[in-house]
Amino acid sequence: MGQSAYPSHTGLVARPEDRLSLTPLPCDPCGDCSSFAKELNIYDITWTTADFTLECINPQIILLHDTVTVGALQTVQNLHQEKLSVQYIGAIFQQVKDVYRAWHAGRGGFRTMTGDPNSNSIGIEAVNNGQTPLLESQLQSMYKLVGKLKKRWNVDDHMIISHGDIAPDRKMDISGYFHYKDLYAYLGIFLGLFDTGLSPAEQKIVLIDQQIGTEDYIANVQENLKQ
Repeated sequence: MGQSAYPSHTGLVARPEDRLSLTPLPCDPCGDCSSFAKELNIYDITWTTADFTLECINPQIILLHDTVTVGALQTVQNLHQEKLSVQYIGAIFQQVKDVYRAWHAGRGGFRTMTGDPNSNSIGIEAVNNGQTPLLESQLQSMYKLVGKLKKRWNVDDHMIISHGDIAPDRKMDISGYFHYKDLYAYLGIFLGLFDTGLSPAEQKIVLIDQQIGTEDYIANVQENLKQ
């Protein structure tokens, strides 16, 4: 059964003619017949955009963004104004189906993939201005969504990345307030990556070496630069 309204905090209002359902159509033209929309309580708002390409893609990257907005309504409006789109907004709304080429990444590359990240990635927008911590509920919802997408599309562990990873010259999202350590723990990957075994005092020495600024250190750096 469809629902008559979106969650009140989102600012989105459903019109009678809008298709709103927790269960997308069983299959799409690309042959994708799977769905976890009902399980994660995802709303279908694919009607809000025509700014994507009806081109079947095989997602190999999960790409994380910040919306730099204060809510879902403003996010949808901004995307429309800029002629952009994304597969997921938060972990509530699906704007473009996984298998279609959304317009969220722009130019960039990562590892062996270059040129057009939109053609092999699924974008997730965290509704956040990028300068304040995400709510714990947001983080948990994103972890669950990433987990489902990773399993659904068999995404490699190393391909769950941020917008800044593919375009470091022009993008900085997703912000440092996104907890990769907790995401990895939830997914059960890269266990121990953040455990250095160093004491707080030793960590400070690694981050800000006490030898920086000495004549010997500067001479060594200069010599290395010549090589």
